[in-house]
Amino acid sequence: VGVELDREHLREVIRNHNWTMPTHFRMFSELVRNPNSSTVNEYRETLLASSFTLAPVGTADDCFRFWEAIEAGSVPIYVRRKSNLHKQVRCPDAFEDVLATNPPIVLLNDWDELPDFANRVTEAEIDDMRKKLVLWSWDWWSKQANAVDDAIDNALKARNDANLLPEKELKLRVSEVSAALSALKEQQAKASAATKAIRAKENAIKAAKANARRAKKRKKQQEAAKHKKEHANQRHEDQLQQRLQNAAAQMLDAVSGQGPHNIGAGEVVEDTLLQTTTFNFVHDVIHSVLAKTGYLANYFSQDESNRNSAYMQYPVNRISYLHKVIKAVAKDLGISADYISATEILDAAQPQQTRLFMCFLAAAASRSDPSSP
Repeated sequence: VGVELDREHLREVIRNHNWTMPTHFRMFSELVRNPNSSTVNEYRETLLASSFTLAPVGTADDCFRFWEAIEAGSVPIYVRRKSNLHKQVRCPDAFEDVLATNPPIVLLNDWDELPDFANRVTEAEIDDMRKKLVLWSWDWWSKQANAVDDAIDNALKARNDANLLPEKELKLRVSEVSAALSALKEQQAKASAATKAIRAKENAIKAAKANARRAKKRKKQQEAAKHKKEHANQRHEDQLQQRLQNAAAQMLDAVSGQGPHNIGAGEVVEDTLLQTTTFNFVHDVIHSVLAKTGYLANYFSQDESNRNSAYMQYPVNRISYLHKVIKAVAKDLGISADYISATEILDAAQPQQTRLFMCFLAAAASRSDPSSP
């Protein structure tokens, strides 16, 4: 008579409390009223995946959900029946034979204590309770088995004391013993399955944590290798750019007659640098020479003079620009414009062609320079 009062109180606590810790509740209102394979399987999987199972009293204080939760390795949360429909005090002896064994369950005085328990319990405490629950369950059912064994021994002793029982009564006793043994085996099988499920879950958690640690370590190693490679590439790029700048400066000195080298000798720019020739480098050299000597003043448009302009980002415009320089140099030197092509100037496999172009450019610029002899 106190069933609905107890469960309704639990529903009110769940609905009305503002849960601060991540807490998920699953209720099976149709499991008993309309059982089917789907609800039974879902109920079983939920038990196996739950750390705790709410076990309000049923028709009797010994609710079947209490034992199913233990078999699944889920810690029952139990509250003694306080009153019934007639507001009578709870029966002080109900279920006390089980509680007297001090099972590792959560025993609350009232369902109102549930939120406080949920907020303060830790993962370590949950793991400890579930492990102790398996041991307690094994000990409990072992004692029940011993009790059955004792009952069998007493029955056999009584039979021996009475010599021979009537055949009908003997068959009844044998049937009772067989039923008790079958029930015991079934309970042991369920307890074993629950233990295996808990161990499988613990192993899966350990494997997931180990995989996460390995993945984190690999990521850290990859990031370190990437950073090291990027640093090396940047250092190489900086060294190359410095060498290109030095080569351009030496070429300008040679054009103006201030440097130690003759540009026509082809010694100013190393082959190793010309083998990394880029359009930006060639453009910088051309306009450095023009700025130094005044050669081809006002010959190029503003977009052509700025290698970073949107116009100069298109390959076809870069080739057109180089053709324009080649023709101007050929005209001023009185030679054919076929002496070199734009693609040869930018071909890293032909450094001698890039050097040849620079020589002709220097020669043309020297002729137009007022300071040249």
